[in-house]
Formats: sequence, C-alpha cells, structure tokens
Amino acid sequence: MLVKTIECLTGNNLAILPCDTIYGICGKAPDTAQEIARVKGRHPEKPFLMLIHSIDQIKAFSDFIIPEKIMKLWPGALTLILPGKDGNTYAFRRPQHDFLGPLLKALDFPLFSTSVNKEGEAPLNKIDMIIAHFEDQVGLVIEGGEITDAKASTILDLCSHPYKIVRQGELVISEDILKG
Repeated sequence: MLVKTIECLTGNNLAILPCDTIYGICGKAPDTAQEIARVKGRHPEKPFLMLIHSIDQIKAFSDFIIPEKIMKLWPGALTLILPGKDGNTYAFRRPQHDFLGPLLKALDFPLFSTSVNKEGEAPLNKIDMIIAHFEDQVGLVIEGGEITDAKASTILDLCSHPYKIVRQGELVISEDILKG
C-alpha cells in the first residue's frame, strides 16, 4: 500500500488518504494545487495546508522560528500558519498517523491536503461515500475505516502577536501558548 501511494503521489496524481483527524485529498506540493482546487470546486487561489515530515521542510517557505512550547504539540492535529519568505503565508501540519507519517518520510516532499468534500459542504467520513463521490477524480483511495466524530485540525496563526486560533479543532490550545 505504501509503495503504491508513493508512486501515485510522486507522479503528481491525487490520493485520498486517512489523516490524523479526517480523510484528506492530498497531492505533491506545489505541483497539484490546481488539480486539487478543481476536484474540490474551490477557487484556485485559495491556499492549501502542507503536510510535512520534518521541520526542515518549512525552511523552503518560511524563516519563522516556531516557539519550543508550540513545537512540543507536534506531531498532531495542529496546523500552523507562518509568514513566508515571499510575503505570503503558509500553513503546515506535521501529522501523527500510522500510515501518513511513514509516507511523508518516504516521499521527502510536502503534500498539499484538504478535507474530502466539495467546497462549502461537510467533510465526508464514510469510505463508501468518499469512493462514490471522488474515486474517479483521484489516482488512489486508501481506506482507513469510517472516521466518526472527528474534528479537523486546530489552526493556529503565528503571523501576529498574540497568536490567533483560526479554527478550533481536535487540539485545544492554552492561553499561555497564544501569548507566545
């Protein structure tokens, strides 16, 4: 399964993968942004978060030094928005998942990821519904079972001070962390 997924993603195809919170439509960053946007019915300029294996992968995009108390929350269901070297912002998540972690390490490049749904609709969590709606639009679907009562990752914006929670998800952030 791992080898097939690596081949799919390395070939710039999309894959639906179980992530540490919900299923995600994933593709090689930055090459697959337009295709993911098309599949989701999403505006192509709206950015996607990147799944990373190591902090070193952030360095290509941002010089921001993540505080140690925030680093201790990774890997896990936390997405960080960081200021980019180019003036843009970038979102990163270092997942804690039995399949996704080894996959990202083997790929050694970030993956774009977004929830499995059409823009504006609720994320799909039942594999039969995911297959019915998306199988013909992606190169591969990896079944990880039904994900019930799952929340998406918490999104924390580190571009301003104090830090801001953009979306409350699986991980609860303390006031101490928001103060920096």
